Amino acid sequence: MTVLPARAAPPERMSHRARAYMAIVAARHLLTGIFYLWVWGATDDAVHTIWGAMFLVVGLIAALPFRTGRDGQARLGLLLSIAATSVWFGSFLVAAATTDGYWSALAAIALGTFVAKDLTMVADPLRNPFEALIREELQGRDGG
Repeated sequence: MTVLPARAAPPERMSHRARAYMAIVAARHLLTGIFYLWVWGATDDAVHTIWGAMFLVVGLIAALPFRTGRDGQARLGLLLSIAATSVWFGSFLVAAATTDGYWSALAAIALGTFVAKDLTMVADPLRNPFEALIREELQGRDGG
């Protein structure tokens, strides 16, 4: 028996596919925030300014795990992405149901798939949920 505590196992590293996914999530939110604040010129409208700033913050938080590979940061970034995108999904769904808005329906479909994709990753953000299937397929091709 030793008095010194055992060394903790090194944390698992985030897979390259999971890092790419987090980079895409971050880019989606950062670009939306940039569009809202600078391209669209929404700085005259407080509501749009708040949305743009929120998307920038979510994008920056989602970009952290791309750099660090940390599980907790990835989960936080995904949860914030799910929250922000769900609000947009709901608003476009309501707009599609209450108007004859063709684009609102398409936006609701797209945003709903973003929420679903983020929900599949939030349980284990260190690796892509299809990572095992990809490895099996690659091993099958190599004959191993």
